[in-house]
Amino acid sequence: IHEKLRNKKHPPPMVNQIKPSSHINRVVINSADTTQFLTLENLNFHLWYFERPSEPFLSKKGSNSTNLAAEWSPHSGNEFLIGGFTGKLKLFDSRVSSQNMLVWKQRQAHDGEIREAKWSPFVPHWVATGGGDALIKIWDLRYGRRPMLVLDDHQNSVNKLAWSVMNCELLASGGSDRQLKVWSLTLEPHHIVATIDTSYSCLLYTSPSPRDRTRSR
Repeated sequence: IHEKLRNKKHPPPMVNQIKPSSHINRVVINSADTTQFLTLENLNFHLWYFERPSEPFLSKKGSNSTNLAAEWSPHSGNEFLIGGFTGKLKLFDSRVSSQNMLVWKQRQAHDGEIREAKWSPFVPHWVATGGGDALIKIWDLRYGRRPMLVLDDHQNSVNKLAWSVMNCELLASGGSDRQLKVWSLTLEPHHIVATIDTSYSCLLYTSPSPRDRTRSR
């Protein structure tokens, strides 16, 4: 399907917007239903079954600008988040008809692009996002008008996030400022547990979630 999309005509890019392409920006396996995975391709997202890799079972436009971040809910096999260059954070539910899949959105989650979105492995309605504005925001999806917490010690884009699988209040982040940070949501006022300077942009490894560990036993 992605090979076919290369021949598809795209609308002209807006000012300061990356030129549309058929590059695959993200691939995410559904940890709650490992028969499925999601891919982001420019403005669109595609849902696939591993047993039918010839074509997606659902394709839909996710945004008016390039999508960069995607995350399945580890608590259900149906909900997933998408964010990108518009700064919007969107929640989709695959159980709903294609026309009404968008069930929640934050119009301006970040001033700039959303580079990462991670669902809490413990709290079903907590989501962390990292953006090109150097901020990490913690959202409660039950409300969503404003983040419940903003973490602001990075000096450049936040590229990667990882929740602790042992403690619901701990979060790690890596950014273009070449810093790895560990945060505690309850450690006021700055919430910083540790900062590690590195000589390269950070990539984070997330160990298996409690749900995955239970499955492997």
